[in-house]
Amino acid sequence: MVWVAAEAGSEIIIGHYGGIPIDMTLRRRPVAAVHSVEAMADPDYRRQGVLTALGTQAHEDWANHRYELVIGLPNDKWGTRNTALGYIHLFPLVWLRFPLRLDRVLTRRSGGSLAAEMLQVPARMASRLWRFAHRAGSSRITTNVVDGIDLPAQAPALDNLWRLAASDALHAITRSFEWLNWRYGAEPSGTYSLLLSNRAGKLDGLIAYRTLESDERITGFVADLFTAPGDMVTARSLLAAALDHFDEAGAGSVLAVAAPGSPHYAQLAKHGFHPLQTGFSFEVVPLSASVDPAQLGNPAAWHLTVGDFDIV
Repeated sequence: MVWVAAEAGSEIIIGHYGGIPIDMTLRRRPVAAVHSVEAMADPDYRRQGVLTALGTQAHEDWANHRYELVIGLPNDKWGTRNTALGYIHLFPLVWLRFPLRLDRVLTRRSGGSLAAEMLQVPARMASRLWRFAHRAGSSRITTNVVDGIDLPAQAPALDNLWRLAASDALHAITRSFEWLNWRYGAEPSGTYSLLLSNRAGKLDGLIAYRTLESDERITGFVADLFTAPGDMVTARSLLAAALDHFDEAGAGSVLAVAAPGSPHYAQLAKHGFHPLQTGFSFEVVPLSASVDPAQLGNPAAWHLTVGDFDIV
């Protein structure tokens, strides 16, 4: 859903504010919400209230159409616009990194120096030990790659998995089959790979991931890790399989995003991901009196992953 501002007379677009409609549950109640994904203003028209006017009009229109909440990750380039538009900070989301292949990271950073060459073997051994330490105790769970599989055929099982998760998470973006297929399965650029985990023929988890190459560096990203509440065994199996694929693709490290104190953060930390010093501010704009931000500030009550947003 897009709002634009145009220069009077010329009709040249000078500003844009857009959002994606999503289904959420807040306090386990279905809620229609909007994910704010983009805000821009022409450099010649900045500091003239363009984004404030656009966002205000969009929020009023969305509220009139019974959307109850806007969620987003306003960055520092917004300045004071997020406050002017009613955004309220709930809690931070932070990057976490898994050191998959330190030897590859050393090679990229050093440019192939002699010192880096000497450290290649110990660096790779350290990475292997790190992986082994965080795979210990994993059980044998059959994990199938979704590529080539009819994902819509998994719709009932995925919806059942969401019902299990929804019974535990107080707040979440609705992870129905429809949403998962739109976000990952039917995504037109084919950016994401998917793995499904099944135990005794029953689907019990999903992981969505991708790789990104930049400046001769390959980085893996875990976009979504979706299991039944507290199922660390399935999470470990899915992460282990994804890490194998990242390794084959030549990645040096793997990144994910989670809120400290949330179940997803605990999953990642338990399986070898460690937090970095950078991240985002998760913020909301209530569009209805039925939404109380004071009841939404506990990250332990949320099921959120980086794939819920437009970061990767």
